[in-house]
Amino acid sequence: MENDSITLDFSALPFSEWPTTEAPSETTNTVITLDSILPPRELPDTIYRQSIFHRHTLQVQHQELQPRPEHHTAAWVFAILILLSALLCIYYHLRKIKIKTLLHATIDRRALDRLIRDSNLNRTSVMLPMGMFICATLAMAVHLQAMRETGVGGYLLLSAGLMAAYILRNGLLRLLGNTFENKAAVDIYISSNYIFHLTEATLVCVLLYPLAYLPGGGNAMLVTIAVVLGIGFLMRFLRGMKLFLTLSSGPSFYLFYYLCTVEIVPALVLIKLVITQ
Repeated sequence: MENDSITLDFSALPFSEWPTTEAPSETTNTVITLDSILPPRELPDTIYRQSIFHRHTLQVQHQELQPRPEHHTAAWVFAILILLSALLCIYYHLRKIKIKTLLHATIDRRALDRLIRDSNLNRTSVMLPMGMFICATLAMAVHLQAMRETGVGGYLLLSAGLMAAYILRNGLLRLLGNTFENKAAVDIYISSNYIFHLTEATLVCVLLYPLAYLPGGGNAMLVTIAVVLGIGFLMRFLRGMKLFLTLSSGPSFYLFYYLCTVEIVPALVLIKLVITQ
């Protein structure tokens, strides 16, 4: 190619172009590498220090890699949670119970009477599902925390045991009311307990979802559930005792003593089990 005044002479520049099909030969490489210009970088020698666990009482026991534990939630847990939520919604709809009315009934005697009358809750068989809901939700919380390996069978057995204990407890309370001739006071006391248990079951059912599916938040949700149940137990006990002492006829010291025993002893046993664990 002839060079003119507006054409650069590339042959006079230190430029090389690699072929696209053949490997470049050593004779055509005119590129100057940086290794021939800059001095090589000297790396420091590797420094070895004595381990802090040398001649220590805490020696390594396992040399192999340990698998990372996987705490996945089984599919049946989600099905049980959806079933509990659906049953609660159906019960609220069938009994025509509103959340505002339910909360008002926990602190006001007249609101409690209106709720029992308007929702037709004057029979034990109608109010019994309230207690079953709190047993099922409490069993799920305990199962997720300490009984995951037992599967759905362990949850069903735990729920059945809690429900049987709940029915036995109410039967014992009614027996004490008939024995000491304070049936009306015991009935209103049990009705107040049912209202509180339905409220607690609703709150715990909502908290079960983050307890089961919130990564890293299981302990916080468990503490929240324990606080909710603790506050509910204290309010339920104080409110029930107030209603009982207001409606009881004649001397009721022994009945009051037995009611306190039936309510407090299971709570003390549960606290002892939690502390020992």
